[in-house]
Amino acid sequence: MRSVIDASYLMEFLENSSLERFRWILDSELVAPSLLKYEYNNVFLSNRRLGDFVVVKCRRIVSLLLLEYVSIDDEEEEIFSIANDNNLTFYDASYLHIAVKRRIPIASYDAQIIRAAKNFSVEVIP
Repeated sequence: MRSVIDASYLMEFLENSSLERFRWILDSELVAPSLLKYEYNNVFLSNRRLGDFVVVKCRRIVSLLLLEYVSIDDEEEEIFSIANDNNLTFYDASYLHIAVKRRIPIASYDAQIIRAAKNFSVEVIP
């Protein structure tokens, strides 16, 4: 299966990786804007209470995923339009833009992304 994964879903997976509902991630081709790296690393930095071992472990797990990072450099206008029309941040709209463009599902726990995905008939993975 091929799908877009956003930061909210990735972080939930990392926190609950033993749960059966996330096993699909390990066998899937995941796609995300390259900004995902900044988002998850920022979460790790802002949660220093996790400890170095946990951060290293989480970063290692992410590196083992079949995750394609997509450049969105040339797609600013389309993403801005999605953000503006759907009351999303530019960051969140970039995930949705990739799902719309590639016609693939999106894995997100962000309520605004989920709501906007319906406007584009994009399947949301629970």
